Amino acid sequence: MAGAGDGGDAAPAAGQLLVAQAAAQAEVFQVALRGLLQVRVGLVARLLAQHVHEGCPALGDEAIIPCDEFTLDGSDKKSVRAAVKRVGRDHRFRLMRESDASPQLVEELNKIRERWRGKAPERGFTMELGGGVRGENPDFLLAVAFESASERPVGFLRLVPCYGQEPGWSLDLMQRDPDAPNGMTEFLIANAALALGERGFRKLSMNFAAWGRLFGTAVG
Repeated sequence: MAGAGDGGDAAPAAGQLLVAQAAAQAEVFQVALRGLLQVRVGLVARLLAQHVHEGCPALGDEAIIPCDEFTLDGSDKKSVRAAVKRVGRDHRFRLMRESDASPQLVEELNKIRERWRGKAPERGFTMELGGGVRGENPDFLLAVAFESASERPVGFLRLVPCYGQEPGWSLDLMQRDPDAPNGMTEFLIANAALALGERGFRKLSMNFAAWGRLFGTAVG
């Protein structure tokens, strides 16, 4: 069966497009935190229009990566695969329960969160539960990129469970060190989708619903 909201052979390619879009969206979110959203409004609208035009699976406004079909193979995946491979030379990926994170790791991830936010106050997004990493909830997952040499974390995702007949995961936090190499976001999202697929999950929601409502005319 294909991923949620779509059918046929379009789902794997659509998932690859979504990885690239998510990387761009991460930069938009960072700009929004600094009160500069107006300069990127056109970019968000174009990304969303492209998302629908290319046939990405979706539920309403919510973009979904079909983890059970996601792959980095194929000539059409060249750019995403190159980014993941480039970052992977010096970094390793780990998917863990938030409750399994050590106190030291929790502290380091929250420092990344502070550096990513800069001097801007905490505002949050519709996609965010609020607050930092606490290391307490066994239902949440952390997808973390570590420098191979130093074992220092440089970026992470926090995923929250989606329950129902087809359980999956939804993006809550997507943050990286400002000095992390280009391609870090693609590295995190792609590896998270692959790891979730290996665990038998079909869906990873990028949860851009807020943007979908803002630009409903752009996405039809």
